Amino acid sequence: MIELWNDLLLTPHMKALADSTIDTYKVTFNTKIKPVFGKQSPDQYTRGSVEQFLNGLTPSMAQLSLVILSKIEYMAVSLEYLPHRSSGGKIDT
Repeated sequence: MIELWNDLLLTPHMKALADSTIDTYKVTFNTKIKPVFGKQSPDQYTRGSVEQFLNGLTPSMAQLSLVILSKIEYMAVSLEYLPHRSSGGKIDT
């Protein structure tokens, strides 16, 4: 599990926070997220239902979620600017 946190380049404090909350987060995911969002298609996610879920998180879990999401978003944006291998290193325009 710690390899995931290393890949996301989290600080040692956030790694410790992640390790201490991951089990609770899994339980929360299985009991609260899946029942709500598992029955909906992505275009049915509403701001209200997302906010309702986030309001149920403890502050540390909410902070962890936001940090992980921001790291993933940063990596996704960074990857958009890398040359594609299929284009021979040229950036498609």
